[in-house]
Amino acid sequence: MQEITQAEQSQETRAEAQSVDERTKLVERKSGDDAERRRTDFNAEDIMVKSDSIIKEHDEEDHMKKSLLQLRNTSLGVLFIVNIMWFLLLYTVEIAELGFFIKETRAFQLLFLSVYAFIMVIQFFMMLCHRLITFAHYIGPTQ
Repeated sequence: MQEITQAEQSQETRAEAQSVDERTKLVERKSGDDAERRRTDFNAEDIMVKSDSIIKEHDEEDHMKKSLLQLRNTSLGVLFIVNIMWFLLLYTVEIAELGFFIKETRAFQLLFLSVYAFIMVIQFFMMLCHRLITFAHYIGPTQ
């Protein structure tokens, strides 16, 4: 009978040891869960703040896109109207056979060519400036 009692006692001690181990693990898990919960709360709060800023940036981007589209449409409309007025002016002068000549050249054609040449010269010099700045940008970081 003592052998059974000792066997029962060893089983009871094992059971107690297991229960102590389980309780210890449970306490560790709870403290780990608490730390995990705090970490999760912080991450959730961080995600909320970042998502709010992303939403605001997206709204600002949409507003900027709409503004740029409106600017493009307005600019194209103005250029279209100016071109129509230019063609109407040239057509009117052609039909009326008005004699606007400068050294045997029509004045409006000379004006158009002068403006076009001026724009081309400006474009050429701006391209040279851009290339020089780009070259300086490339050689700047080298030692």
